[in-house]
Amino acid sequence: MPLLDSVQTGVAIKAPLITLHGPSGSRKTQMAVDAKALILQTEGGLGNRDAARFRITKLADLYEIIKELATTDHPFQAVALDSLDHLVPLVANKVCEENGKASLEAFGYGKGAVAEPDEWRKVVRGFLYLRDKKGIPVILIAHQAVRSVNDPTQMEPYDRLEPKLPKGVNGLVKELSDVLGCVVQKMIIKTNEKDQTRAVGTGDFTLHLNQTPSMEAKNRYGITSALPMTWAALSGAISEKNK
Repeated sequence: MPLLDSVQTGVAIKAPLITLHGPSGSRKTQMAVDAKALILQTEGGLGNRDAARFRITKLADLYEIIKELATTDHPFQAVALDSLDHLVPLVANKVCEENGKASLEAFGYGKGAVAEPDEWRKVVRGFLYLRDKKGIPVILIAHQAVRSVNDPTQMEPYDRLEPKLPKGVNGLVKELSDVLGCVVQKMIIKTNEKDQTRAVGTGDFTLHLNQTPSMEAKNRYGITSALPMTWAALSGAISEKNK
């Protein structure tokens, strides 16, 4: 049969792989709770929230629970990992144990930084496998860091909000995510009687889904506006674009 006879048309709709990065207390975990997700915990961030959770203490735990979730019936409408940056030492431990090294630095110059992303590809592809098998959203939560960007098209370096992950891992997660959301607190500028200004947080958070010089973000749905930091707003925007 000619290969062209296998060409498919129309929109291929899949559940999203979503990565959220933001400061502590910015409702990232609450979005996973509102999505009725099973939360795979590498840290304690649920507080008094009522949510299904499973504690990850080693990387083998994560692989096993992903396999079980992908191959058995369960009631969960989504799966979340909280958080990616607290998974970093568990990945490093596995890479070092398998190679008989005391640390990533013991691999020799640059070699540990190569071995680590290989294991991370297994992690992210495991979540993609789960997403595709069960047709449910996967939410990956990360804290946030400010990093200097040396853009060759600009005269000076500038700062950007990014997930708090090793550089190679950061690029991989961005590449494979359908949504990379940057959570930013709304600020107001106040001026005192001495005409001095300062930024004051409002306590409200906004989810940005498009790349700018100041924030790492993207989406594959053509969502152009920032959204309220709620699961209803994000899932609704994705559903609307999938119509």
